[in-house]
Amino acid sequence: MLRALIKFCVERRLAVLVTTALIALYGIKSYLDTPIEAYPDVTNYQVNVIAQMPGLAPEEIERQLTIPLREPSLFRQVAHDRRPFNGPAPSDRWLGHVLGRIGRFQSHGIALLPLVAHRETIAIVFGDNPESGREPGNLEPLEVFVQQAGIALENVFLQKKLQAAEDKDRASLR
Repeated sequence: MLRALIKFCVERRLAVLVTTALIALYGIKSYLDTPIEAYPDVTNYQVNVIAQMPGLAPEEIERQLTIPLREPSLFRQVAHDRRPFNGPAPSDRWLGHVLGRIGRFQSHGIALLPLVAHRETIAIVFGDNPESGREPGNLEPLEVFVQQAGIALENVFLQKKLQAAEDKDRASLR
């Protein structure tokens, strides 16, 4: 078997060299196309829920509704994938926790929309339809609004950086 392979390679040198060169070029292209992060993000994901709960201090609301994203959940999936979820509420430990804290949940569907700035989920917008119990309808306008909010936040962050750099330059000229 090995002798036949060697004989084939010797007899058809040009075909073997061309094939080897193509494989090497594909490998180099794949290597160059692989994204590399100089400083990979190693922080844990965290979701903060903003809710109105009469009679509770903000710290108490945060303690009751903050969801750890190191455990599998629908919130983790939306935050990690940066894609919205709209549909029937799956059986999920942390989703059940949030719905139990919010109360009044009788809807057949929920919507989770990630607010993304600088390619990072910084918030998740939660929505349901508890009065009618129907699934949330077309969310495309709300998705566009949330995307625009993320872009606006990116602009604010960049303006603050620019202002800080200008202030530093002015201080160094004095």
